[in-house]
Amino acid sequence: MLRGQCPGASGLRASTLARVEGLVIGIDASLLAGRFTGDRTYWRHLIRALTALRIGHSYILYTPEPIVGFECAGDTVEMRVVPARNRRWWSMVVLPAAARRDGVCLLHSQYTISPLLRVTAVTTVHDVSFLIGPEWFRPRDRLLLRLSVPASIHRAAKVLTVSETSRADIERLIPSARGKTVATPLGTPDGFRRIAEASSIVQQRFGLSQPYALAVGTRQPRKNLPMLVRAFEQAVAKHGLPHKLALVGKSGWGPLVEGPHVRDLGYVPDEALPALYSGADAFFFPSLYEGFGLPVLEAMACGCPVVCSDGGALPEVAGDAAWVVSAADEGAWADAIGRVLDSPDLREELAAKGAERARMFSWRDTAERTAEVYREVAKWSPRNF
Repeated sequence: MLRGQCPGASGLRASTLARVEGLVIGIDASLLAGRFTGDRTYWRHLIRALTALRIGHSYILYTPEPIVGFECAGDTVEMRVVPARNRRWWSMVVLPAAARRDGVCLLHSQYTISPLLRVTAVTTVHDVSFLIGPEWFRPRDRLLLRLSVPASIHRAAKVLTVSETSRADIERLIPSARGKTVATPLGTPDGFRRIAEASSIVQQRFGLSQPYALAVGTRQPRKNLPMLVRAFEQAVAKHGLPHKLALVGKSGWGPLVEGPHVRDLGYVPDEALPALYSGADAFFFPSLYEGFGLPVLEAMACGCPVVCSDGGALPEVAGDAAWVVSAADEGAWADAIGRVLDSPDLREELAAKGAERARMFSWRDTAERTAEVYREVAKWSPRNF
């Protein structure tokens, strides 16, 4: 038996795992593929930070297809490609079979735990906004989430989430989560920093001249973008502002977002975002609910002043480093937008506070809290070693 394996483990590469003193942990790494989103950012940074801890665990990353361009430190990680005919079949049938065959001590996934899984499970649930505001979701998505997430939480040994606000909401709305949900706040994503030459980059790549403000988010009702556009147009008219509002994000399923002073840039890859944040006079995030709100930290790390809503965990993340406005108060948003864009001194103050705030969030901290959950679960798992 390889050191660190659970009883019954087989098929692991000795060259990869045999020297490891610790747990063999399976991770559903399917979200490492595709466009950059908050979910992909979470898994990329968490896995890299976990392996960088070098605390003796080894990891098998399960994916239905090869992942290109992802690397992490150490020799304790194995990428295991397990093909399937579709993603649903993969998560429900193929992944549980692979995890059991490999004898991992626990499997860490997101939202969904298959009823066929016979391995101790940890799941990450970013938020339960589908229960808080079901009208924000398409009927099919709402139904699937209501059917799968509470059942998966019931099956999980531990539930990870991304803020204390989200932890409290999960335990309030899903009784089986009580006493086993742990907050593991996120870190500031790598590569988000002030870009000195941002103006020329944004002009060349997007044809966007200064001055402008920025909003980032998929076009869905929860992001509250139509309200932001109305408030922005009011502020421009009242204060005579020369600004445009640049919208970044996937098209989604929300209402059309248009305005005479709005530029819709669509989806923008992560590597282009620091320049957009750095060149903006302010970042606006009016979401009705967020389990965390990574764009707030991204903007702060790039020295961009932040105005955000009071939706969900945003006040917890922003602290006193942002101007926090009620998500439902369009007039208050118009006032905040006008005052921030019309005041260089206020923008400078918010930018300084934001940069300091962003430095408080570390992916190493996220990984250490996650690893502690792994250790706790392994102590009383019937398949521990």
